Amino acid sequence: MNKKWKDCRCRLHKKFDNMGGNGDIRLAKRNKPTSIVKQSDWDFLCDYFASDEMKRRLLYRMRLKSSFTIEIYADILKLHS
Repeated sequence: MNKKWKDCRCRLHKKFDNMGGNGDIRLAKRNKPTSIVKQSDWDFLCDYFASDEMKRRLLYRMRLKSSFTIEIYADILKLHS
C-alpha cells in the first residue's frame, strides 16, 4: 500500500512539473488530473509540491543519491585497480 501511494504521488508530482507548476502554481491548480476527484485535494498537493519543504526534501534525496552513486563507483574502481 505504501509503495502504491508513493508511485501515485510521484506521478502526480510529474504532472505538476509538466504543467509548469513550479513556475505558475495557478496554472497547475486549474488543470486537475482526472484521477483526483476533489479540486481541494489537488490544490493541497500543488501547494505541497511548490513548498520550500518539498524542495528541500528533493534536494536532500538528490544529494544522497549522487553521493551513494559516487561511493559505489569508487568501490568498483578500487576493485578493478
